[in-house]
Amino acid sequence: MAGARPAEGERSRGGPMLNDFAGKLSLRLAGLVGEIQETFERNIPTYAALSAEARADVRRQLTELIRRTTGFLVRKDAARDELYAYARRVGRSRVMQNIPLGDLVRAVFLVEAIIWDRVLPAVKEGEVAAGEWIDFLKASGEVNAEILAALSASYLETKDEMVSRQLRELHGLLEVGRTITSTMDLEAVLNQILEVAAGIVQSPMGAVYLLEEGGGELVLVAQMGLAPPWTKGRRVDPQRTLLGRAFRTGAPVSGADDRLRGLSLPVPTRGGRVRSALSCPILKDHTPLGGLELYDAEPRSYDRLDMALLAAFAPQAGVAIQNARLFELERRRAREMEMMKELAEEAAAAVSFDQAVGVVLRKVAEVAGVERCILFLYHPEEEELEFVRGHGLTTPLNRRLKGSRLPLSQADLVTRRAVRRGEMLAVADVGSDPRVERGHLTSFRLRSCLIVPLFREGAVSGVMVLGNVRSPRSFEPEEMETVRVLSAQAAVAISQAGLRQRIQERERRLQELEANERIYRERERSEAIVSANPEAIMVVDRARNIVLFNPAAGELFGWRQEEALGRHIHEVLYREENPEPGACSMLDCPVEAAFRGERAVLPEMEYERRDGGKVWISGSFSVIRNQKRQIENVICVFRDITEQKRMHRLALMDKELDIAASIQSALLPQGSLENEAVKVVAHMEQARIVGGDWYDYWVDGDRLVVVVGDAAGSGIPAAMLATLAMSAVRAEAVDRRDPLEVMRKANKALYPHRLEDRFITILYGELDLRTLRFRYVNAGHNDPYLIRRGGEVVTLPSERRTILGAFESMDLQVEEVDLEPGDRVFLYTDGVVDCRDSRRRPFGEKRLRRFLKEAGSRSAEAFLNELVEVLRRFCGAAMEDDFTLLLCDVKERKPGTEGEKGGHLIASGMSVPGPGWGPVAGDAGGPGFGGQGMA
Repeated sequence: MAGARPAEGERSRGGPMLNDFAGKLSLRLAGLVGEIQETFERNIPTYAALSAEARADVRRQLTELIRRTTGFLVRKDAARDELYAYARRVGRSRVMQNIPLGDLVRAVFLVEAIIWDRVLPAVKEGEVAAGEWIDFLKASGEVNAEILAALSASYLETKDEMVSRQLRELHGLLEVGRTITSTMDLEAVLNQILEVAAGIVQSPMGAVYLLEEGGGELVLVAQMGLAPPWTKGRRVDPQRTLLGRAFRTGAPVSGADDRLRGLSLPVPTRGGRVRSALSCPILKDHTPLGGLELYDAEPRSYDRLDMALLAAFAPQAGVAIQNARLFELERRRAREMEMMKELAEEAAAAVSFDQAVGVVLRKVAEVAGVERCILFLYHPEEEELEFVRGHGLTTPLNRRLKGSRLPLSQADLVTRRAVRRGEMLAVADVGSDPRVERGHLTSFRLRSCLIVPLFREGAVSGVMVLGNVRSPRSFEPEEMETVRVLSAQAAVAISQAGLRQRIQERERRLQELEANERIYRERERSEAIVSANPEAIMVVDRARNIVLFNPAAGELFGWRQEEALGRHIHEVLYREENPEPGACSMLDCPVEAAFRGERAVLPEMEYERRDGGKVWISGSFSVIRNQKRQIENVICVFRDITEQKRMHRLALMDKELDIAASIQSALLPQGSLENEAVKVVAHMEQARIVGGDWYDYWVDGDRLVVVVGDAAGSGIPAAMLATLAMSAVRAEAVDRRDPLEVMRKANKALYPHRLEDRFITILYGELDLRTLRFRYVNAGHNDPYLIRRGGEVVTLPSERRTILGAFESMDLQVEEVDLEPGDRVFLYTDGVVDCRDSRRRPFGEKRLRRFLKEAGSRSAEAFLNELVEVLRRFCGAAMEDDFTLLLCDVKERKPGTEGEKGGHLIASGMSVPGPGWGPVAGDAGGPGFGGQGMA
């Protein structure tokens, strides 16, 4: 900046005079530049001929040059390079190239003279040393030398470059002319025109505009370096563009900054704004076709050579555009013919009348180059126009107008004439044409339109309305002829589509009648099947009302068919009063789940019939859907599962009885008991899975304990009572040797749990293994039998025999009998003698004694096996009561063992002290005995 102190690191030229001179020059800079320009206008003719924009450009360059000169006066080194570089840039500017070199040199000296006259006198001579004057003169000379050298060098270089460029551009114009006239693609031609024009004036941005037909708006057809919305297809008012001025003058026009104010200018892609522009019209036979506009982001002036070259190029561009347009027109006509063929083929392939009409309207609109194409059918009998479809209209509008009719008398005059006279009529401007007075066409917001009548067999069958909504347009005769030809094909296609539709409708009605008849027959058949179905079936509609109720449902639910039909499903299924129609208040209702599309099932539910009876039901549900896959009905199938529930309960009881039987069996002795003194085997059969009989035996020291009991009744109650008694007896017998005391203690334990109709009989016996004395107590039980070695059968009676658990005190007596080796004691329950045959005759004591006498000599296992078989044959499979058998054999003593002490007895898997016999393993029993059989 002039007048500033040198920056740190720069070497100062030095001297107060130079600094003072630079400061005063900076202060008077604006006035000096103005005076210099006035001097240039008076003394340099080439400068005076420059445009205002060019003189403004010179003023900016001159101001900056003087600023850099003051910097050179106060600094050295870097300032010299800056001054020289800027002077070269000034010399290469396009403005300076319009001024001869001699005038530039003269201008430098004029500037120097003005500065000397205006600035130097202000420097006080008395205060300046001679050496400073010498430095000042040297610096002044260096400034002039640097500026003149830079201007001369850059001016000559630029002149040479301009001459070479102009020669290349002239040669290029010839080549471009041949190129753009050789191609027939309109878009390629436009892009080439823009590329050549930008190269001529070295502009980074530009656009090609074409006038709409009829001289309307400018349409941007090609652009370079412009940002959106300045893209292809943008419309611009010519009055707001520099190109509009060029149209009026018929020659290129340029402008910068202020001269561009108020005009519609694009936005550069690199940001900033357009500061200068050059517009050139493209004419054909003195008629504007469009124009070129070139832009720059910096203010610049365009010389006469630029404009001359651009003006010479524009006619060639016009010819190329016109040729491309003609080729485009021919290509469009060929395309129209192809589209006519496609129209016929696609309309014939359409599956419906609406689809065929849509194809026809779309094709006609494409060929005619319009935005909307609307079809009306004419009904001559009623003189009405029926709206069919409109291409370019919204779907809601098409739906709303479809099938609507308009009396011909209420239509526009132009429409009435087209229908009644069969003429094709064009309306260039709907808003101003007097033939459009009723709003029929304006309701479709058309700005211009073409009314095309359609014929069938020589009479008008309808009209097509073709038009634009954005701007009016005129229809050329060639276009109208193309539309006329295409409309004839369209009329045929529409007529054929209508005929196909009528045939299809008749076929569809016939198919519907056949389908309805089949449905009726199938419905009758289905209703017969449903009525005969043993399962309860109901059909529910979307309102949750019953629409079908078969007889089986009436039997299951207790409703008559006429009562159930029409009722809400909840009234029948849940006995709900006044349910809300079409709704469900049950959270887990399977019917509602089925209507939601979920998998629905009713596992089980206890249902109360109308007569008060209760049944258990289960249900399955399926849905009936309509053509839209919506659920219309739910089919409910219910089954009576009361018997299944009962059988299930019985199965659970059987399972529980099996468990109880296993427990009861586990409490009985497992296997037989045998040692050198005795052998005990037993067998029990129950009328049910569990029963009231039981037996027990064990060896305790020198005694053998045997027990047979019978709880009154059978089944679970008797089994529980028997188990309780067996546990009580076993518990008391552990610590006591007196049979009577054992029974009394057991009775004391059982008495608090007595039942009125339940009692227990029991025979408790102890055999002294040393003396073979058998002591027993009979509590209401059957008398046991003693089978002597010789076969004699003796009853072992008891005088006092109170039943167990029924009374608080018992009247019992211990009985005794001495046994001999080879004797056997037989204990049993009343099930043996009470067993009855098919004629209800009991087995009885006599038969039992006869068997004991006859089979008394058999082995213990064979004895019991045979007796069991006899009883089974007698009563058959219908056993009414449990029976238990227990046989205790006294073995023959081995010689030499009588009176011996010590030894061991083996019983029930336990080793206990015994009287004089060696250890003997327990026998597992014979065939058929084990578990609840022989033990």
